[in-house]
Amino acid sequence: MPQRCAAAAARLLTQTRCAPQGPLLALAPRLAGYCAPGGLLALSGILAAQAPAVQAAYAPFFHDFRTTISNGGDWALLTAMRRGGVGGEAAGP
Repeated sequence: MPQRCAAAAARLLTQTRCAPQGPLLALAPRLAGYCAPGGLLALSGILAAQAPAVQAAYAPFFHDFRTTISNGGDWALLTAMRRGGVGGEAAGP
């Protein structure tokens, strides 16, 4: 039987995904809910061509996006900061 963790927001949230982008896009609100306002997000295992769509899905919840392309230009690391930190931006869902 799965155990439930106490509700706590993380200051750093990472996700590695080497599969179709659909699940990663659908999980945006849920993953955002795990990240504290002002916390950092790191998404890796994203095809470079899919990075703009992933960023668009996470943009309502995160800002200050940085994309790092590696492995000959095929893969991307996407980092961002959770809204609601310094500057008073709304945290969203």
